[in-house]
Amino acid sequence: MNGDYIYFISDSEGHAGIAVADVIGKGLPAALCMSMVKFGMDSLNNSPADPKEVLGVINRVVEKSIDDSMFVSMFYGKYDSNDSTLTYGSAGHEPAILYRAKSNSFEELYAKGLLLGVSPAASYEQHTVKLEKNDLVIMMTDGVTEGRTDEGFIEREVIFSLIDQKKDEPAQRIVQFVYDELERMQNAELRDDFTLVIYKKV
Repeated sequence: MNGDYIYFISDSEGHAGIAVADVIGKGLPAALCMSMVKFGMDSLNNSPADPKEVLGVINRVVEKSIDDSMFVSMFYGKYDSNDSTLTYGSAGHEPAILYRAKSNSFEELYAKGLLLGVSPAASYEQHTVKLEKNDLVIMMTDGVTEGRTDEGFIEREVIFSLIDQKKDEPAQRIVQFVYDELERMQNAELRDDFTLVIYKKV
């Protein structure tokens, strides 16, 4: 069963939120763990809450509800269309990537925070970046960054190169192209759950 999870939130005030999560584990326990993450996110639906608040709530839900051997990583970003800013936080998750169209460059969006379920007292930091026209925010799980071919791991620069080839396309076409190419490189044998989400500022 899939241990990756995506959740979208939006409201009438111009806010849009995205959670990308990954359970450290497989099978039915991972699926049950994700159901608790969904429960927590449902309680926040249509909420303009900041990432540090969202991660704090989900952490407490997960910590109370799952086995001590199960942990969850999560990236949460909140986009505000009123000022074109993305505020983001992370609970031990793969850093999101920001592609800057003006400089044609990639940078990682780091934010410190413990994995969900480790401690009920965990706190999470958040940061804000302003997006310009044609900037991309790339969110993923480690099934994307830890893909392997017969020669070894697929380097992150390969993923950047694939995105660069289609950066002028709509976000969904970029995602589909990257997925198809990484699947081809791995001979159609993706060894882990694979989640890739791209926001494009238009």
